Amino acid sequence: MKEEKFELLVPFSASYLPGARAAVTFASTDYFTEPDKPISVSEKYRGAVPWGSDNDLPRYITDTLGKNPVGSGSMELRIDIAYGAGVKFGVMDENGEFREATQQEKQGVYAAVEQFFQDNDMNTFMSELITDINFFYNGFVEIILDMNETGSRRVVSMAAKEAYFSRWETANPDTGIVENHFYSALWPKKPKDTEVTITPVIWAKNAAKELEIRIGRRPNDVGKTKDEKEFRYILPVRLPSPGRTYYTKPYWYSVIESGWMEFANKIPEFKKQFMLYSINIAYHIEINEQYFPKIFAKEGITTKKGQEERVKKELDNLNEFLKGAEKAGKSMITYFKSTPDGKVEIPDIKIHVIDKKIGGEYIDDSHEASAMIAYAMRVHPSLIGTIPGKTTSNLSGSDKRELLRIAQSLQKRVRDQILKPLYLVKQINKWSPEIEFSIPDIFLTTLDTNGEIDKSAQV
Repeated sequence: MKEEKFELLVPFSASYLPGARAAVTFASTDYFTEPDKPISVSEKYRGAVPWGSDNDLPRYITDTLGKNPVGSGSMELRIDIAYGAGVKFGVMDENGEFREATQQEKQGVYAAVEQFFQDNDMNTFMSELITDINFFYNGFVEIILDMNETGSRRVVSMAAKEAYFSRWETANPDTGIVENHFYSALWPKKPKDTEVTITPVIWAKNAAKELEIRIGRRPNDVGKTKDEKEFRYILPVRLPSPGRTYYTKPYWYSVIESGWMEFANKIPEFKKQFMLYSINIAYHIEINEQYFPKIFAKEGITTKKGQEERVKKELDNLNEFLKGAEKAGKSMITYFKSTPDGKVEIPDIKIHVIDKKIGGEYIDDSHEASAMIAYAMRVHPSLIGTIPGKTTSNLSGSDKRELLRIAQSLQKRVRDQILKPLYLVKQINKWSPEIEFSIPDIFLTTLDTNGEIDKSAQV
């Protein structure tokens, strides 16, 4: 019995058995499960909580997304929309609308706020934090304080610690609070304690109040006032997701877990192989089985070696003839017998040009996968371009402006979280109570107006 071979459609993911006409799928690694066993960092601290089953989930996410044009474009748009026109500070006007501080106010009554923004390159800080929030739903903000006397300490700088290299310490079993943040470029390996930066965490929901207690500005739960004399703290900034204690899980990860992202990433490989193997054959040459015997007889070639050399010479001649001036294309040669009754005239050599219709393979599959990715990431395809398919719509400029407005209006939850560190600094540094922070949206107008305008929206 002839052994049946199967076709591997997606390596380690799906196969096809032609005889049984059966599709086979393989279970993939669950990268999203957090193992119970922590990673030992130092004897002085509880272990680090692995991020993903192999403590390498951030790398897996960025690598998987980075291979997909639709996913990468959607992610960049999410980041751009959340960033808006950049972070601003100002006050609320008499109508309850946010008004950015004037240049005169920035140089006068709000000079301390303006100086803090400049010293910390606030828009770059926000860009980094927004990127981590969109990729991972988890952000890690480093708060750095001066070492002044207790009661007069201030926040002097902030930094967005990259989520890619961040891990939480296992929570205190008595309080359920995460007390420390571990930072290292050597995950998922087990770095030595000298290769990990360890920073205390402000885990409380009321972060500003918690920090005031830690720097001795407020009494703690037992009525005592004590300055911990720390100058660095990590403030978690994250979007919640159900059932996740340490690392929240973005909803858009569903497009990876479902297999759509992997399938979409395989389509270019399929198309590449199809094109490579399809264009290799430009012609099909049919040669009558009596063609070469007639040549041998005519030229008196009787030895096997001589006949082989003569066949090779003839094939070389055909190949050179068909390649033409540009030397393009290859030839495939087959032999066949003539009909026994001799009624059908069969030429000695017959050349067929292969009809290669290349370029439309997997279009429908690509369209479906791209739509699923854009859907999971809550990005309308028209905002990032077009996706393959015959039914792709071409929206008007007005429709696209409305889509952009809708997308921006759904950013309040994200912006509330990323502005939280600034409100902490406002309280600790005792800035004016009227100071507010906002990330204005960018509204596009028609060409008969002034192009683009910024309009602040209180968030």
